[in-house]
Amino acid sequence: MKRILMSIAAALVVTLVAGLVPVLSQEGKESQEDPMARLAAPGPQHKLLAEDAGDWTIEGKMWMPEGDTVVEIPMKGKSTMKMVYDRYLHEELTLGEGEQAMKVQGFIGFDNSAQEYQCMYISGMGTSMQVYSGSYDEKTKTMTFNLTWTDKGMGGIKRKSRVVSTRKSADEAKMEMFETFGDQPEMKVMELNYKRVKK
Repeated sequence: MKRILMSIAAALVVTLVAGLVPVLSQEGKESQEDPMARLAAPGPQHKLLAEDAGDWTIEGKMWMPEGDTVVEIPMKGKSTMKMVYDRYLHEELTLGEGEQAMKVQGFIGFDNSAQEYQCMYISGMGTSMQVYSGSYDEKTKTMTFNLTWTDKGMGGIKRKSRVVSTRKSADEAKMEMFETFGDQPEMKVMELNYKRVKK
């Protein structure tokens, strides 16, 4: 536990120092000219994420394998998105109602240093933190995230997850999730259609 706390403290120090370097610079240059300042500043990719801030209604479906068949389950829900620190899009998502509702929270951001979009989601129905890396295609208005990992809870099987978010308009979007288990072919497991709530 002590080692973990020391690692967290070290990471915080690095972050703070990186943020202070432009301020403490004696060069007399504008902070935006400093490479560290440019890496720390929100840019056009973050403005793109900010366009999704607001409240949304959701209709979609999920596919669950049962033996040799696949069962389709209709889904309805809602989502609230807001920007945090002008850099990260935070989403609170609820699918279904009552005690059986699936609650999900996540962040989507753009790492200026790695030059990639990243997202991290957690769910009230599991214990894992799903961390994806991705890219955005301006022509198709599509953001694609990928994650590959070894699922020790399922006997060490190799898994791949692919999430595709398509911006159909300023007020409509579609999210599709695909999963690959071991050497099985990729299968579509979820599709959610978002509609913005107009105020």
